[in-house]
Amino acid sequence: MDPLRGSHHPQAGQRPAVFPCLGGMRSFILLFAASCFLRMQAQELVPNGDFEQYTTCPDSASQIDRATGWSRPTAGTSDYFNACQQGVPPGFNAFNPGVPDNTFGHQPAHSGNGYAGFYCFYSADGSDVPGNDDHEYVSHALAAPLVLGEVYNVEFFVSLADVSKYAVNDIGALLSVQKPHRDDEFAITATPQFMNASLTMLDDKSGWTLIHGC
Repeated sequence: MDPLRGSHHPQAGQRPAVFPCLGGMRSFILLFAASCFLRMQAQELVPNGDFEQYTTCPDSASQIDRATGWSRPTAGTSDYFNACQQGVPPGFNAFNPGVPDNTFGHQPAHSGNGYAGFYCFYSADGSDVPGNDDHEYVSHALAAPLVLGEVYNVEFFVSLADVSKYAVNDIGALLSVQKPHRDDEFAITATPQFMNASLTMLDDKSGWTLIHGC
């Protein structure tokens, strides 16, 4: 994927969806967000960027759609975690979507009570790292169209889950007029406009790493 390059100038009147973060491996989980913003001056264009608001408290895996406004554009199983859930819900498959303690370890939210989780590559036993082409994504429509000639700031935070054995150094956010869609878990073939420009390993399990660009 191309590294971050300068400012992004969208076509006039675009109301793109933002697809921050790509994913893989159930033993490699990135916890995402705690703050996901696309800003022009003081206006935040990603509603519920901190995953605070929800339609229903998560009680199992693959429920990112319960975070208000968020969805997954592929068959990937992106997860939603929120402090409204504490412990493994009765009658479910032993998956704990709580905050700060959950199935993948211990991680307080960057702000508030919620975040998303997804994998960045998949490998069943580690012998074929980086694994197959499975990826996971989360997506959200912007609150207003982007304006030609304006400069926007994109930022989000990621944290490596405690159970992860591996880390990546490349992750990004895609702005698109049309929401990408796949009926499987394979990668969306588009290059994000915003990337981890430093290419440092995203291996912090105790805190949150800022990814940003403009």
